[in-house]
Amino acid sequence: MTLAAAVMFFAAACGSGKTAKQDAEMQYDYWVCPQGDHKGAVIFLARIGNVFRGEYIDPDYDPVSYSDDDPNYDPNYQEYISIPIMGTIDGEGNVTGVSAASRSDGSLIGELSGKISGGKFHAIWLPAPSGFGEYREMDLQLEKLSPEMEEQTGKHPNTFYNALHHDYAFVSLFSGEDRSRAIPFFAETAFPAKSYGYNIGEFVSRQIHIAAGAKQGEVDFHLRIEESGQQWVKIDVRGIARLNGNRFRYEEKTYEFEVEIYHDFAVIKTISGFLQYDNGLSTGFTADGVYPAKMELSTYVKYEI
Repeated sequence: MTLAAAVMFFAAACGSGKTAKQDAEMQYDYWVCPQGDHKGAVIFLARIGNVFRGEYIDPDYDPVSYSDDDPNYDPNYQEYISIPIMGTIDGEGNVTGVSAASRSDGSLIGELSGKISGGKFHAIWLPAPSGFGEYREMDLQLEKLSPEMEEQTGKHPNTFYNALHHDYAFVSLFSGEDRSRAIPFFAETAFPAKSYGYNIGEFVSRQIHIAAGAKQGEVDFHLRIEESGQQWVKIDVRGIARLNGNRFRYEEKTYEFEVEIYHDFAVIKTISGFLQYDNGLSTGFTADGVYPAKMELSTYVKYEI
């Protein structure tokens, strides 16, 4: 059931190395849960077109869980965990997103879904089995960015800028090292070899490795998907394609798909058809989805004086 890949080039020229999406204006969405069990939860997004990069902050989750009788307890210590998220929002406001893959083993941290309509976001956070946090179903409302936030985000075009909690240090959750608040939205056209994707237990593995091709303007990629459940699917596609800005298209037999490459993730979208088994039968399966890079979580930390 392994799919053998045949090389096919996407005929678009590289041109200036930018796509219309890269030239589009970035907007920020600042979603806050105003009441209920998850009051204070925040989803802060930078959007270009239908693609977003951002962070989810759940104030209910305390990974340390110190108590008053713990010798390490510090009543003046405060922190917020920043969970990186990335994904797409379609024309109907449907949100499909994931968090980063764990740097230690590539396990998915969690999935974000929901619906945006009329300044409201009904959001669902579903942690992976070995992921982070708890299941949340939240109703958030769109808030206006403060003048200070607008000033800071405006200094960083084509960049997701963590503009929250500026009076807190922004550091790695595990090492405590300072982290940059400015995260590029796009990968460079001439990018180094990088893998995107994740595992969910023993049942799901989605990976795409992308590297510069032997010729200028080409990419060499390897897509691998394994899923078990109602049916077992194993897909292995290798190919070379012509890079058009931050994207490329490829056709495997009767299945055509497009890959968009960003700084910390890739998005795969089906153009037509379904992937096939070696005997030519359709799997009824596509490669659609968001493929995150491996990342560490960050945290905002403050000591009150």
